Amino acid sequence: MDFNRWKELAVKEAKRRNLTDYELYYVEEEMAKISAFREDVKGFSSQKQGGICLRLTADGRTGYASTELPDESQIGMLFDRALENASLFETASAEGLRADEEIYGEKTVEAYDIPDVASLTEEVLALQKAAYAADARVSDGTESCVISRRRTVRLYNPLGLDLENSTGYSVAFIEALVRQGDETNVGRSLAVGDMAQFDPDGMAKEAAGDGCAKLGAVLVPSGSYPVIFDSRQMITFLEAFSAVFSAENAQKGLSLLSGLEGQQTAAKCVTLIEDPLCRYSPVQTPFDDEGTAVREKKIIDGGILTTLLYDRKTAGVAGTVSTGNGIKGRYDQTVSPGYFCLYLKPGVKSRELLCAGIKEGVLVNEIKGLHAGTNEVTGDFSIESAGFFIRDGKVSHPIKSFTVAGNFFDLLKDILAVGSDLHFGMPKGASVVGSPSVLISHLSVAGK
Repeated sequence: MDFNRWKELAVKEAKRRNLTDYELYYVEEEMAKISAFREDVKGFSSQKQGGICLRLTADGRTGYASTELPDESQIGMLFDRALENASLFETASAEGLRADEEIYGEKTVEAYDIPDVASLTEEVLALQKAAYAADARVSDGTESCVISRRRTVRLYNPLGLDLENSTGYSVAFIEALVRQGDETNVGRSLAVGDMAQFDPDGMAKEAAGDGCAKLGAVLVPSGSYPVIFDSRQMITFLEAFSAVFSAENAQKGLSLLSGLEGQQTAAKCVTLIEDPLCRYSPVQTPFDDEGTAVREKKIIDGGILTTLLYDRKTAGVAGTVSTGNGIKGRYDQTVSPGYFCLYLKPGVKSRELLCAGIKEGVLVNEIKGLHAGTNEVTGDFSIESAGFFIRDGKVSHPIKSFTVAGNFFDLLKDILAVGSDLHFGMPKGASVVGSPSVLISHLSVAGK
């Protein structure tokens, strides 16, 4: 059953029950994934899923109910469950609806349709062929994959809100296994966007080059070094600690940024932006999951924490307005503050120039098990890494099996420079993170 039919039935059911304060939130997601091993297709899968969530207020209390079943008989039961859930609250908990009085921004990226199986197969085999051709050291164990996703969100309430947004993109990646003698390494490359714009040869050279560059890696002496995180690893850092920018976590005492808006919390070269309509984002949206119009905002501007991320509820607690960051992790979850497109504003220095002033330092281009080695409340981290040693301003030789330790909040203050090489990672649901490489003044490195 499509959303318009759901809406028609819900309107009738609400009138029958004399309910005027309700909202429908609907999500439909499609995905196709194909992978290749050696020179053959290894596997293919596709799925289509979604659901609808009803939020209503009765007697000053708000209740939720949801279903994945596209059956007309579910409508009455959905209202029954939402009313029952609302009645369980001992105190009033009404969450007001938003009327359609917003001015919504324009998207610059249109929704991307999932390619057919033949096109996906052609692309993944082209990636595999290019990977083996990129370097003679590329060996069996090399894998390629293409994933295409499409997501549609619908939001309706009787106050005039009737919104729809679709996003879609493809992801291609190569994991090239390179072998030299008894030594093996894995190199990676990633592309996100329109599959027709992907460059298999360029991706293959990047993956093979990444793997080959790690050959002959040695242990690094332990010590405190200037550290450069390349753009991909800094993306992972921002993903891991993004919750510290949530107003909800701050209000619960789960973020050390609580009460610091307007204060210096990072180096002056740091500007952190959240922009759901960023032109680089493949998951653009003009509204959040509460129907609030989104806008670009500088969370950190020149090192100053200018705002946390608010939904309507946390904004009410703080006596401010929503920043347009109310997000549902799933269709059946409640709204909480989050990000759509979060990225560090790039600087003007290339990665080579970031290295230029370093006598001895470390370039990190691979981190492992970050989430297991981090505490997003305290900001502490200790992560296994690999990369390159920097000597006299130049990348010297590969290094392996070392641990980088520090604190995320200190790291923000210790950034000496932000590079110009802005990249974006793989979207996760409705969210994506981007970053350039960054130079940190010092971090503890445990090697040999």
